This record gives sequence, structure tokens and C-alpha cells, in this order.
Amino acid sequence: GTRGAGHSVAAGGRCVHTPARPGVAPRRCGLNVHPTFGPWHAYRSLVVVAADGVETAGPPPNPSSSEAVAAAEAALQTALAATIDPTATNTREELVGRYREAWRLWQRVRQCVSTPEYDAWKYPDAFDEYHFSHSPALLKRLVG
Repeated sequence: GTRGAGHSVAAGGRCVHTPARPGVAPRRCGLNVHPTFGPWHAYRSLVVVAADGVETAGPPPNPSSSEAVAAAEAALQTALAATIDPTATNTREELVGRYREAWRLWQRVRQCVSTPEYDAWKYPDAFDEYHFSHSPALLKRLVG
């Protein structure tokens, strides 16, 4: 297989993962560009409510330029290539380990769609490093 097949940054600023396997539904890979905070925010929960008959306006306009989306797309492919080994079994542990080692590549996906206006909301580098690496040594250094 090819590395990173089926991943893209879609209209609306959302990073979409469409698995290369037939019959598997698309899922989000976690990047959503907020009109105020840009990529520097996180959703911690989701509430689903049955709302028959409620009309929606559809997705909001994408606040990112087409150039920024293209750069994020390229950064995503680079991060995926560093994380997914097409010659390996890619167990959960292997993927998590490679993801944590390549955290700066994953951070770059967010940086591509950031602007000076959004950068005011950017997480400190140490926060991002811990978010991606989950390093106990880093956590101890930050809080100790």
C-alpha cells in the first residue's frame, strides 16, 4: 500500500481521513480550523442530540486560504509517512510510538493553517510537545 493513502484536508478546514479500505466510513483526524482560534483549540467532548426537522446552514466557510490548505495537506502526508510504515504490521503501540517521535511533523499540520491572527492563541511549544509525546520526563520538568 501507499503511505498516507486516503488522507486529505477538506473544505471547511477540516482534516479528513478516508481509509483506503473499501467499506470503511470516513472519519476525522482531528484538525478543525476555528474562525477565531484557528487550529489552536481542542474539542474534549461531543454531544449528539436528536433533532428531526431542524434545518442546518451547512459547514461554515473555510477560514484558511487554499495555499494554507495545500501546505497542510503536504504536511499531513509527511507526518503520515513518518508514522505509518507500509512494510510493518503497524500495531497500536508501533503507531503511537512513531506518532510521538514525529510530533513536530504533526504540529506542522496546524502551523500551516495558522495566521498571525491565530498565532495569538497558539499553544506554547512545551504544551504541544507534551500533547504529542506524552513524555513523563517532560511533564516532570514542566511541573517540577
